[in-house]
Amino acid sequence: MKGGFNEVNNNRGNIVGNNNNISGSTNTSSGLSNNSSSGSNSQSSNFGSSGNSGFSGNSSGNNRFGESSGNSGSREIGSGNNRSGVGQRNGMNRSSVGSNTSMQNMNSNTNSNNFGNGSRGNRGTNSGSTTSSNGSNFGNTLTTGNNNNNSLFGDIQLIGEITFGKVIFFLIILYVILMIAYLLSQNYRVNSTINQLDKYSGGMLLDSTYLMKNQRKKKTLKEFHVACSFRPYLAINQLLEYSSERLITRNVQNGVRCMFFDIFNDTLDEDAYPVISSGYEKGNWKLTLNTLRFETVMKELSKTIFNSGFAPNYNDPFILLLNLKTNRNHKCVNRIQQTIYKYFKDKLLPSKYSYQSRNIADAPLRDLMGRLVIITSQGYENSNLEEIINGSWNTEHLKKISYKSLDSDTSKSDAIKLNIDDVKIFNNTSLSIVVPEEESFFTYNYDPSPFFTARCQFIFMNYQLNTSYMEPYITKFKKSSFVEM
Repeated sequence: MKGGFNEVNNNRGNIVGNNNNISGSTNTSSGLSNNSSSGSNSQSSNFGSSGNSGFSGNSSGNNRFGESSGNSGSREIGSGNNRSGVGQRNGMNRSSVGSNTSMQNMNSNTNSNNFGNGSRGNRGTNSGSTTSSNGSNFGNTLTTGNNNNNSLFGDIQLIGEITFGKVIFFLIILYVILMIAYLLSQNYRVNSTINQLDKYSGGMLLDSTYLMKNQRKKKTLKEFHVACSFRPYLAINQLLEYSSERLITRNVQNGVRCMFFDIFNDTLDEDAYPVISSGYEKGNWKLTLNTLRFETVMKELSKTIFNSGFAPNYNDPFILLLNLKTNRNHKCVNRIQQTIYKYFKDKLLPSKYSYQSRNIADAPLRDLMGRLVIITSQGYENSNLEEIINGSWNTEHLKKISYKSLDSDTSKSDAIKLNIDDVKIFNNTSLSIVVPEEESFFTYNYDPSPFFTARCQFIFMNYQLNTSYMEPYITKFKKSSFVEM
């Protein structure tokens, strides 16, 4: 019989007397078989060939090709010698699952697993014994193999799921990191601020001839509100923020004609150069993520503020406020003077306004048209800068005040409160500079209405923060950057 399932014949017989049984069986097969013991003394089916030992009684014979014989439940009475030998040729014994011995008086079960051919049989002498031999069940081998395969496949699947989950988690973390990095990048923060500044352009209808009409040029500076931008170089926050010349030029395009800059030393050395940043003068703490060279900013302004192709109100006066945080470093301050003179030599006020020889509040606009007006904090004294500045807010005719002084939401314990009528009286003869929170981390705006009422000239706002407080401010200056009181 060629490949297929072999049927196992169970022979039962009783032998009375003395019998000498010599049985031998040789199975030769070319099949492939993994056999495992099923632990049963009944019928079994073999795939391929298997050699079974354990013949008893009269049931001895030759097994045909592809067949196996076994005895189940045989009983011997008397004494006899049973010789059983099972020989397999041309093969190799791959595995032996085990042997079971069950005896009634002396009963023995021998199970062997053969892979291919090649297992030498068992030899034994049984007296008054019953021997049964059962073939190995290939089905059990398949079951065991499948269980192993299923277990391996399950492990691989579990590992795959864990690995896939880790990959997804890693990708999510990477995405979050990249998004945070992008939101903190200079490109994003500067561009998002420019987008905010661009929103003002739709409401601006600037008239470049506004100051030419109705004898306005004859009026003095103290009689006008001026569109002012506080730290126009900063992107979103006041500290730990990026600065950019692009933001300054965009403010110019929006009609701003007065800008506030903090000036620092670039190093702690005496031979320092002026840079623009925000922070604290003590210790020369520059707390922006980058600084701008003062010369770079002045060069950019010289190309834009009096350029008819860039600024919509190019002929209006431009007022530059310099908050000197240079720790009285005269070399640095002298370089400020040199830079301004280099780029604005022809735009400086006449010599009669040098050394603050006149109250700039009383200067008629006709003297200021198309000119650069320079106002500073203290720190210019005994330097070359003193020659070209036109005012300082540490003098009696020019004061810098906080928005909190007239802010109704600020308590008296948090700020020095001023009477609005007193501020108005002061502004009839002098100039007031109103600034938002200077040392906060975040950027805040405030309600400018009380300061318009108090006739304050320089009301600084954070243009980069487009909030509801900016609406009345932009409305005030939508036709001109200099609005008559």
